[in-house]
Parts: sequence; structure tokens; C-alpha cells
Amino acid sequence: MSVELNHTIVAARDRRHSDFLAEVLGLVAPTPFGPLMVVEVANGVSLDFANVGLLDVPCDHRRR
Repeated sequence: MSVELNHTIVAARDRRHSDFLAEVLGLVAPTPFGPLMVVEVANGVSLDFANVGLLDVPCDHRRR
């Protein structure tokens, strides 16, 4: 059985900091998805930026 990571939530003081990461890495500009700003990276993985305190997701959140 293989394990596949498709996204991770990045806690940020301001979710718009995703713009900076995308620019530095030479990626497409982030897109909004609900309360998140999503940066698409390689292999179908995304970094989903959320304002700290915006989502009530424990740091050990995993979807099964």
C-alpha cells in the first residue's frame, strides 16, 4: 500500500503570504478555496494557507 499526500494546511498570520511563497518558488499565483489560499506544487500536492485561528483544526488533523 502506498501513501499519498495531497495537501497540507499551513497556519499563517496572513494567508496572503502564500503569494510570496509562490513567487519565490516560481509557481502559479495562489487561488482562493473557501477560507484558504491554495498554492499548487508538484505531484498534485497543495499547500493550503489559512489565517491562524481561522480554522479550528488540530495540528494532528488527518483525513482518513
